[in-house]
Amino acid sequence: MRRVAALVAAGWVAGLAAAWAVAPAASAAPAPALSSTATASRPPALTLTVTDMDPWTPARTTTRQPLTITVQVHNTTGSALDHVTLSAGRGNPVTSQFGTQGLDTVLADHKLPSGLRPIPAQPTSDSTLSVPAFGTVQATFRTTTSTSTSPTPGICLCANSAYPVYLSATGSSGTELGFTRTWVASTAPLTDTEGNPLRRVGVSWVWPLIDVPHRLADAHVFTDRTLPTELERNQRLSRALKVVEDVGVDHPMTLVVDPELIDEVAVLAGGRYSYLSAAGKTERGDGKVAAAAAWLDRLRQVIDYPDVRVEFTPYADPDIQSLTSSHLGYHTRMNPTMLARVVHALGGRRTLPSTVSWLPGGAADQRTLTRIAGNGATDVILDGSSVRPTNLGGLPASAATLHTRHGDLSAALTSPAMQSDVAAGIAEGTGDSGPSDLSHLPSLLAEIAVRADTQPYEARTAFLAAPRYVNPDVASAEAVIRATTTSTVAEPSSLSDALTRGVAEGSPKARARHLSASTPTLSPDLLVSAHDVRHALPALYALLVGSGQTPTAKPLLAGVGRGLQRIESAAFLSTSTTAGPRTGVRRAAQLRRQTDSLLRGVYIVRPDSDHGAYTYTLTSKNSPLPITIDNTLPYRVFVHIEISTVGGLPGLTTGDIGTKSVAADSKQTFRVPAHLQRSGRFALTATLSTPGRDHDLGAPVRLTVHSTVVGTIGIVITVVAAIVLVLALLVRYIRRIQRLRRKRRASSGLPRVPEKIGT
Repeated sequence: MRRVAALVAAGWVAGLAAAWAVAPAASAAPAPALSSTATASRPPALTLTVTDMDPWTPARTTTRQPLTITVQVHNTTGSALDHVTLSAGRGNPVTSQFGTQGLDTVLADHKLPSGLRPIPAQPTSDSTLSVPAFGTVQATFRTTTSTSTSPTPGICLCANSAYPVYLSATGSSGTELGFTRTWVASTAPLTDTEGNPLRRVGVSWVWPLIDVPHRLADAHVFTDRTLPTELERNQRLSRALKVVEDVGVDHPMTLVVDPELIDEVAVLAGGRYSYLSAAGKTERGDGKVAAAAAWLDRLRQVIDYPDVRVEFTPYADPDIQSLTSSHLGYHTRMNPTMLARVVHALGGRRTLPSTVSWLPGGAADQRTLTRIAGNGATDVILDGSSVRPTNLGGLPASAATLHTRHGDLSAALTSPAMQSDVAAGIAEGTGDSGPSDLSHLPSLLAEIAVRADTQPYEARTAFLAAPRYVNPDVASAEAVIRATTTSTVAEPSSLSDALTRGVAEGSPKARARHLSASTPTLSPDLLVSAHDVRHALPALYALLVGSGQTPTAKPLLAGVGRGLQRIESAAFLSTSTTAGPRTGVRRAAQLRRQTDSLLRGVYIVRPDSDHGAYTYTLTSKNSPLPITIDNTLPYRVFVHIEISTVGGLPGLTTGDIGTKSVAADSKQTFRVPAHLQRSGRFALTATLSTPGRDHDLGAPVRLTVHSTVVGTIGIVITVVAAIVLVLALLVRYIRRIQRLRRKRRASSGLPRVPEKIGT
């Protein structure tokens, strides 16, 4: 229950003392005057907590009706306190000071009058208490209620509203030892004095069955051992389902379920699962299938309740706002294998894409709302403070219409103050033996009562949602749900009916506010890992599927995609009460290591030489270069090999051998054709990549090539030299013949012929 500022101010104490001084005494002694000894600097000796009220919302009738308030009194001191007197006083109804202020502000900061109307106790009340040191006792304060203003004992419910009631514990000397405030909410019958119908507030409850994802890429490998325990009796998920079993049978409820949780429980119930140890090794499952199978049986019965409407989050319940802000995607549909398991687990019920979206952080910007509408949602559940306008004439808006590029969204708006009371009232517990703490229920009912009283002839709605990872005390949760839906101020309503009624009654056109710095988001480190995994997925598909169809690798790739959405779960927000950011960052890093290991599992075999480079000697113009690929993965892979000279040095070019496949767990050598244009030494780089050359696999490998092949220039020079040599030999031969002819003529006495060749 909200604290009230200056609750122990001297003016209130004096006024209350004066009011109680004239209170009529039944069988108990008059309440002693209160002093102002308890101050903000010194905590009270006693803390008072209202744990029950019967009835929670008294009817406004002229006939006096009994009212019993149960109070838990705890002694914070090391001394026993005897002769403690419990007294009460009533303040003015909220509507008398409502004005134009917001309802939440009025209830949280209600200004107390200078004096309170005393509430006489019935003789059966626990008027005098003894509280042991550091001990706790339970006391009851009994009185009556009616609409009568006559000075008869009891509380006068003079208006349709919520009345603040102050309970005080005083010592034998009249010293105030402690006090608390609670609320008595009441409204008129269903018709006014003229017979005109009065409208109760339609209260719609949203109840989640959501948990942190317990898997990454493999559907049958769990990252921890907590889920089987949570499904056992009196554990979190079992108690959350128990509330729906007990209340949903006769109360409309909207059940928001994560299909990832259903799939996990179905895998556990099947018995074929294992755990991932801290060392990264898989360990056989512990065979805890009975609790999982029983939980699914109970869920199948619940979803058949006529008043229970089931909506599904995208699997793994991703934080859509963080993903939209980070330009990351998410899937609204499951893959066929997962869908088949979930449908079978739900007894054949199809998990069609839901039309209701419940934003994990309670807030969304306009881009996110547009994205949600584009994915088929028509209704959205938001924190009322995340849209504008937030109230109408002081009354918080409970429904609004949000316009997006893909159509309008009907928004169910929750009240932050009411949600705080819901979370505290449901309370964590370990069993279902009885309500543990319902001290926040009166203020929750007070807010509903004021809604009913503000415009009694018009339909009013209130949307209440349990915490996303609710860990309820069963009895407390059931008491809160029933009290808020079946009372003099409220009636149960389904989410769709409440939204329809809210929109029909003229819900305001609203827009999403700009997100504040306090809006919860996924960790930056997690988002970086998510980006890395998402960018690696196309490379993995190219590596493991290529241009063909590889059935053995497709489940692995689908698992990586699901693992990506699992690390984007809202369970890893800073506000999460289950896993939190650290677990999310650790899971994201684990998934990134898995994808990196796949991409590192295929590489070019490096030489054993100290220089770390292959050395080849090529003697032919068209000599192939052998490249060995090592595939350490249990899947056939598809790769592309590229060899180029360092720095683009001319003289050697290589051919493209296209996409090549390498069998699982094997090495294979490929010969890449090389074309030499000259002799000499060449430094080359061999690179392995996925088909399409979008992602390199492993580190490049250096090659050194020695060529003894004569190049084109050498050939030209050689040919020219040969031609010159032939010409020179020819000239020399001709000259020799000519000389021989001259000698013959000279010896025969023939006249000398002039030389025409040479000089």
